[in-house]
Amino acid sequence: LPWAVRYLRCKKGKEDLCEKAENKYLNTCWVERKGVKPPTKQDDHIVGADKSHPGWRYHQLKGRMLAGTVLEALQEAINTWSDVTITGGHPLPDEYWHVTDYYKESRDKMTSLDAGVGSCLKLKDYVPERVCKTAMTGRSEFTPRPMPESTSISSIIKPAEGGYVPKVEDKLLYDGPDDPPPALDIPDDAIDVRFVVSAGIRRRRRRRRLNEDAIVPGLGWQVHGELPGVCDGTATGICGRLESSTCLLDGHMDSKGGVLGNEYSGWLVFTVKDVKEGIIMLALETSHDPSENDRTKDWTEARTSEKQEVKKDGDAVDGGEGEKADEENKAAEHDAETEKADEKNETDGRRLRRGYSQVAARTNKRRRLLPEAFKFDFAIDGKVTTLDKRAFEERIKKPRDNLELLTVLDDASAKAGKEIEVAIRMRDCGRDCAFALTHVYWA
Repeated sequence: LPWAVRYLRCKKGKEDLCEKAENKYLNTCWVERKGVKPPTKQDDHIVGADKSHPGWRYHQLKGRMLAGTVLEALQEAINTWSDVTITGGHPLPDEYWHVTDYYKESRDKMTSLDAGVGSCLKLKDYVPERVCKTAMTGRSEFTPRPMPESTSISSIIKPAEGGYVPKVEDKLLYDGPDDPPPALDIPDDAIDVRFVVSAGIRRRRRRRRLNEDAIVPGLGWQVHGELPGVCDGTATGICGRLESSTCLLDGHMDSKGGVLGNEYSGWLVFTVKDVKEGIIMLALETSHDPSENDRTKDWTEARTSEKQEVKKDGDAVDGGEGEKADEENKAAEHDAETEKADEKNETDGRRLRRGYSQVAARTNKRRRLLPEAFKFDFAIDGKVTTLDKRAFEERIKKPRDNLELLTVLDDASAKAGKEIEVAIRMRDCGRDCAFALTHVYWA
């Protein structure tokens, strides 16, 4: 058999040949590299491979099948281009390659779709019904994602004093493409298709201007849990490579990052452009541990200027109203730590080895209790709306576990194409309300 299809499907009675690790998995965690010495001992192989993982041969076959489909489509397009222009001359008429009308027709069909089609409207208790028939725009700190720099929440955040914008602080241990592991060398008699694949990434930096505004951006927000590098999901993406990783060549780009803050972080201000339908929704994680935000460590008030002095700890922030919540949170922390110790499953083990940040108490059952005095402010173009604890808990929706959505604008009369400034902050909860903004959606 050709090398590319060996050990993909073994005959009855010989299945063990296809399942042998040396035939199914070819990987290593490190190849000696000039000028780089991992500070953490590297594993011999990427951990966690079992029968649920199909192995590299399956992925190679599937990848080539997909590539073949794309190449055939491209060839058909080139043939059409050639046939039409031979008789009709250049340029090729618009109807052969412009897709505007095709996209418009698809959108028109979506907006006129019967409400009974599909299951989107089942979410009407969680999101505005208009979302089901509206093309949404978004930003996130989850990875992988395309064009990570321009699709991050950080890219739309208004800088605080001095130009501070939360960003990924972790650094790559080294840069540049990895050297191919020897295990992936193909035999001399096999076809080498690597030359077909090439990719280039152009990274753009956005220029931001700091404008004066009544709502002043705070200095206490930070990006938490997101891997560094170009985590775009491509074969050429350079992502992760943390000093703490025990498998620098594993190539994984999965991370669930967010812009993390608490009361002392102050206002988080960002701008969403081209708002046409008057919809803005935020995805929040409200169950983070206070210790995960180290930027506001020892702060006792929101800071908007580096010139502000850090006050020494004084009276309790809530004047005693949150004492009960504090005690219950300590108990919850103890329970979470106990549960964490009990849940040393293989998946968590793999994530820890790769240097991922582990977010404690992500699930709703481990949601931290908020002080009774807690308030959540959000502002749309400077108009502030304040939600007390009860109103906030009623307004934030949970379509499923680990997803909390807060709609801050649902106004069908909004002026099309408008640029809107959005701001959020927490009050009267100190460091205990550690919230992360993970996604921003608008239309």
